[in-house]
Amino acid sequence: TFGMNLSFYAPFGGAVTDLKVNGKDQSINRGSHNGLNVVILPVTLAPGQTVTVKTSMFTGKHQRDDAVFSTTPGIEKTPNNVKVLSACQ
Repeated sequence: TFGMNLSFYAPFGGAVTDLKVNGKDQSINRGSHNGLNVVILPVTLAPGQTVTVKTSMFTGKHQRDDAVFSTTPGIEKTPNNVKVLSACQ
């Protein structure tokens, strides 16, 4: 069994608005870190188990550039600093 906390940081002035695990709505536990809004999701996986996590967020005023998805090192190699197209362009 593997336990972890997934942290989703919104851009400055933004917030996470939706959080789903395997298509089911999750309660949003809000906090802040270094002036950014953050949501933390505890996840526990059994051997071989996978989950799909989806989140939606908005940015602060006047932020029109694409978002960047970053991860910290984990068990498997994952792409880092991946651009996510902005809905504002």
